[in-house]
Amino acid sequence: MLGRALQALLFGVVAAVLGMLSGTVPAVLRLEENLGLGALFQLRGPRTAPAEVVVVSLDKASSDTFGLPNEPARWPRTLHADLVERLAAEGASVVAFDVLFDDPDEPAGDARLGDAVRTAGNVVLTAFLRKSPVGSTRDGKVAVTAEQVVAPIPGLADAALAVAPFPLPVVPVKVSQFWTFKASAGGIPTFPTAIFQGWMLRQPGGWYEDLRAGCPGIA
Repeated sequence: MLGRALQALLFGVVAAVLGMLSGTVPAVLRLEENLGLGALFQLRGPRTAPAEVVVVSLDKASSDTFGLPNEPARWPRTLHADLVERLAAEGASVVAFDVLFDDPDEPAGDARLGDAVRTAGNVVLTAFLRKSPVGSTRDGKVAVTAEQVVAPIPGLADAALAVAPFPLPVVPVKVSQFWTFKASAGGIPTFPTAIFQGWMLRQPGGWYEDLRAGCPGIA
């Protein structure tokens, strides 16, 4: 009995080591994601979307309905302000805008949206992560780039609960991974992480006070 247990343990250790080593090979990783991950989703089957999450689609159907350009960033800021106020009135815990407001618009509209975001107190806005070449290694084989966060205009960024970029890996067909924190940009939280943190801030239990007391450097 003990011999079988040792054999099983040894087999498990060998399988784990081989799995970790093969996972470092890009071709094996792509194969696992395209076949293995897809097979797991097929076996699991579809799941109902969580009831506490609502997606407000700012799509072509929306722009056609309002008679506006098919670019939500170019819509009147007053329209976005109306949406923030409506969601706040409906009791949304966190409102996240996957729209980059980095260019000033009509001043009254910008001010109206800033007031709505500040009053709601729970709006997460997206930023843009701009990569710029700054040089290369001494042998010239590796390009060195710098990443700069392009935030919304100050009146909106200052009013928001958080501002975070949403970088995604460049893949040919599908996205199966994303960054929770972007180490190359100073370890900043990305858009999904900031949304989750904003939601957690509003959960009961006093956990945030405990975190702030125990780890003031990261709270």
